[in-house]
Amino acid sequence: MNLKVCHFTVAHNVTDGRIFEKECRSLQRAGYQVSIVGPNTDDRKIDGIKVYGVALNPHPLYRMFLGARKIYKRALELDADVYHFHDVELFHYGLKLKRKGKKVIFDSHEDWPNYVKEIKWLPKIIRFGFACLLHHWYSACLHKFDYVITVSPHIVGHLLKDNPKTTCDIVANYPIVDKELLTQSLERERMLCYIGTVYSFSNQETILRAIEHIETTYFVAGQLSDTMREKLKVLPAYKKMEFLGMLSKERVKKLLAHVGVGIVLFDYTPNCGGKEGTLGNTKLFEYMMAGLPIICTDFKLWKERIVDKYKCGIVVPPGDVRSLTNAIETLLNNQTLRFEMGNAALQAVKVEFNWATQEQVLIDIYSKL
Repeated sequence: MNLKVCHFTVAHNVTDGRIFEKECRSLQRAGYQVSIVGPNTDDRKIDGIKVYGVALNPHPLYRMFLGARKIYKRALELDADVYHFHDVELFHYGLKLKRKGKKVIFDSHEDWPNYVKEIKWLPKIIRFGFACLLHHWYSACLHKFDYVITVSPHIVGHLLKDNPKTTCDIVANYPIVDKELLTQSLERERMLCYIGTVYSFSNQETILRAIEHIETTYFVAGQLSDTMREKLKVLPAYKKMEFLGMLSKERVKKLLAHVGVGIVLFDYTPNCGGKEGTLGNTKLFEYMMAGLPIICTDFKLWKERIVDKYKCGIVVPPGDVRSLTNAIETLLNNQTLRFEMGNAALQAVKVEFNWATQEQVLIDIYSKL
């Protein structure tokens, strides 16, 4: 197969897990000639995949108004058969590629109209104005792309509501199975962890209040803003929180092999699908792949499709300190239950929530172009 495929992004690192490690590598294994254009990196080859870098100012407004055009021009130079873009800032340029006769896939990692409503550094009137503009674009143009793919059912629903003529499917962002993590042990400690960026909607204050009278340590590995840290410092259980900062993949593996429970407790935000929930959050599946029982938001999707189906954790409403305290005590005080639920989580990843199941969906989509 000699079709040339160009992935291009203005907002992600070229080695992004979904874009490069999953999609680009999968397409290369299927026989496509794959390249990727992205910001602030050197031109090079990574395992046969050609990487092209464009120097950009990282500010979001520059990225939107000037950076996107530079990325597009570099991608256009490659004269690929198929273009696959990953950011809403590139929407206009995806349409330009269609007008040039190219096959184009829009990979919507987020529910963009709802996502922009939550960008706190933008004035509210601009946020909602941009969300309205996106709805207009979607309504008028989304169907012009050969395919739109996304990560969760609620986003598919919103895309099709805006433009029912769109050809749309889910390519979920499930993890690549790491055989080193596919182990289980009774020797885990009475400790909790959260991996990833600490968002305002990730209920960190609720978690600290829930563990105030529980003997445990709560590890947090990821980005934590100074503002959020100051909010947490005033809580008595802050002393039980061990903030590790950004960790390498190897250190994350060691942490997940050590702790007893993984927590991801998000609010019912629009970008998370409200009470329906999302499959776009990867940390849930990373906990499961490490054999950890999970405590998570009672999103309908997480409860019915994951926790109830596989008996691999406990769901609680966000903000409910008492329910979270009970869930944490139930798991920390019962080593056997932690092991059984952790093993069930691990099996769920092996059977269903892994990238191999989505790789075939992606290849099938490309075969239809």
